[in-house]
Amino acid sequence: MRTSRVLKIVTLLSIFALLLSACSLFGKSSTPEPTPEAAAPAEVDAPPAEEGEEAPPEPMGDTLDTLDSYRLTFKLSAEGKNDLGNDINETLDLLQEANNVDLTYHILRTGAQVELETGLDTEEIYVFGDKTYVLDTFETDSPCTVFFTEENHLDFAYIFALEEMFPTITQGELLEEGVEVNGVSTNHYAVEALDTYYGSMEKFTAEMWVAQDGEQVIRFSGEAEGEMEIAGEPGTGKMTWEYNLTDINQSVEVAFPELCQEQETSMSEIPIPDNATNRETDEGYFVFDSPDTADVLAEYYKTELVNGGWELTDELSDEALFILTFTKGERELQVEIGPGEDEGITNVIITDFSY
Repeated sequence: MRTSRVLKIVTLLSIFALLLSACSLFGKSSTPEPTPEAAAPAEVDAPPAEEGEEAPPEPMGDTLDTLDSYRLTFKLSAEGKNDLGNDINETLDLLQEANNVDLTYHILRTGAQVELETGLDTEEIYVFGDKTYVLDTFETDSPCTVFFTEENHLDFAYIFALEEMFPTITQGELLEEGVEVNGVSTNHYAVEALDTYYGSMEKFTAEMWVAQDGEQVIRFSGEAEGEMEIAGEPGTGKMTWEYNLTDINQSVEVAFPELCQEQETSMSEIPIPDNATNRETDEGYFVFDSPDTADVLAEYYKTELVNGGWELTDELSDEALFILTFTKGERELQVEIGPGEDEGITNVIITDFSY
């Protein structure tokens, strides 16, 4: 049982690392926020103006960070032929719920691109402050894995950014003013220039609706034809998409996932030192590093767990390794303390055998 848990943690850590580096749908980099004067979306990497020339428009930027809360959806579909002449029929779907005040987020992605990046056809992630919960509904014994951030939750690049999907979105002709879209008064524009992460399009038509009292893109839709690559499969065909931003500043509440509730309750009963780093947990399985020595950590658990109603029933130790066993009712807990991968670091593995 322990081996399977370790393998699952290693697998999920690999997925987690991939999520941090991905530049599609997720994975926005830390970019400067746009200035208040920025009026129109533009090419993200626009060069600086030459002396005497008018400065280029500011990029779209990460304006979602300025909202208290919101929901957004993004849907993309692609049809065509791959390089072997076989049919391409792929979809991507994203739901993102965010409360920037409470630091709570929910991201759900489905589609072939998700499977290419993570190995799962559905990816569902919750962020609550410094904890990130990754759900695996196919793993019935342990459907929830928790990762801890050491600093700011936004260091984990989960927030969708349009400029990652479309590096260039240049606002064109104003089509309508004062159009209500998703409960927001917007200006409706044609899109003059467009690049997409998913290919090189020969022709396109696209429209965008931008909030009149801010810089948020409320809706962005279009279609394009040409070369494309979806889920690692190059080909030619047609791609359509629609992005919608809704429930702006409407006190969006992110509900805690039921699949993680039992594990969260169990975690609350296990003491973790304040200086713990690199924390991970699977159901009934806790791992972290600490700068404390093994004997200091052994005494910490002997004290804290006994004070919490646990009984120390077995202890094995040498100079740098401790294996402590505790029981509480029908629950059995094992604390393994030993050298970490880096010098001066101690690794702790805690297993709750009641799972």
